[in-house]
Amino acid sequence: MSRLIQLCENGNSHRINLSTSRTYPHGWQRWHTKRPDLPPFARGMSLMRKHDPQLQEDGFGLVQEVAAERLDDLIAAYGVEQDHGMKCWLLELIGEVRSPAALPVLSNALTGQDQLLRDWARRGLELLNTKEARTLLWQEQQDQPPR
Repeated sequence: MSRLIQLCENGNSHRINLSTSRTYPHGWQRWHTKRPDLPPFARGMSLMRKHDPQLQEDGFGLVQEVAAERLDDLIAAYGVEQDHGMKCWLLELIGEVRSPAALPVLSNALTGQDQLLRDWARRGLELLNTKEARTLLWQEQQDQPPR
């Protein structure tokens, strides 16, 4: 018996075959069939906050698919986020967008106290690869003590 669900979003429909996908704990399939009205960004952000690591990864993937379209929302979420792991993920997503609009956020994270956030900011600036991003990376490298 084939178990298909269909998610509709903005007139587009997406079919997911649950019989071939992994059986997730905590009712992932039930949650998705109850809330197909949520756009991928909201669904993804919600899943990223779940306790199940697989659900968190699924949520990350959903947000990653629409990150370029929702950069302003990602930046806003990063600004108010309290959870360190979630903040790292959001900064990773912001960097992957490769948009000059992310430069101020990446720059602030690069000069912050948190080493993991600095690492994700560095990665984002390397991906951005604009003159301003390269300048920030060069300045940051000059401030580092020799290894």
